[in-house]
Amino acid sequence: DRRLGPAFRFFNRHRVTDEKGKVLGYKDLDRLRENLGPVLLRRTRTSVMKDLPERTTEIVRIPPTAEQLDLELAQMKVVSSIVNKKYLSEMDLLRLQKALLLARMNANSTFLVDKQEPGYSSKLARLAELFEELAAEDARKIVLFSEWTTMLGLIERHIERLGLAYVRLDGSVPQKNRQRLVDRFQRDAACRLFITTNAGSTGLNLQAANTVINVDLPWNPAVLEQRISRAHRMGQKNPVQVYLLVTEDTIEEKLL
Repeated sequence: DRRLGPAFRFFNRHRVTDEKGKVLGYKDLDRLRENLGPVLLRRTRTSVMKDLPERTTEIVRIPPTAEQLDLELAQMKVVSSIVNKKYLSEMDLLRLQKALLLARMNANSTFLVDKQEPGYSSKLARLAELFEELAAEDARKIVLFSEWTTMLGLIERHIERLGLAYVRLDGSVPQKNRQRLVDRFQRDAACRLFITTNAGSTGLNLQAANTVINVDLPWNPAVLEQRISRAHRMGQKNPVQVYLLVTEDTIEEKLL
């Protein structure tokens, strides 16, 4: 049953090209849908949600350190001075973006902002406690997301101190090596943690995980959903626990 016909005819029928053969667009797509209708099953995430295991979300609210609160107030002062202007220049917009970015980074650790050791972070302290709690359960497999590689580096110190086996994926990992990291996490029961930046929020299947920790919250809620969907997806057989770590009295509370 060759519904699409020979390749040359299919391309001629549905592609629009220039005189050099470069694809400019597509045509006659209604006919293509009609031909594929009897054999193509299209299922959206919304339609399959009822078939997935239970997913629960816990918001972990964490008081900031005094140092984090000072940096937060300083950045919000910059933001306030800019947004109260009658007109914003291009430089104002750049300063606004930078202040908001620094505020988000500070909610993780002051080290992300000033690179001064040891760095102050109540979130890292709470995360270390959470690791200990979850690692005590043999069946726990965790995917952890942070937007910043520097934060992953700080988190690695705690993981190594606890002696937990883990893999790390960020934008510096070549595409050809990523599947090897995924396979280790998926198949090795001793590998309890998969830590990643948003580089791991799309295109990866991590159904071995039953826990997703979001160390920070992205601006775009769709990115948060993409993160969670690495574990809570078709093929998942276990309930999935999601943690959202939020530093109180900071910009993070406004991202909930």
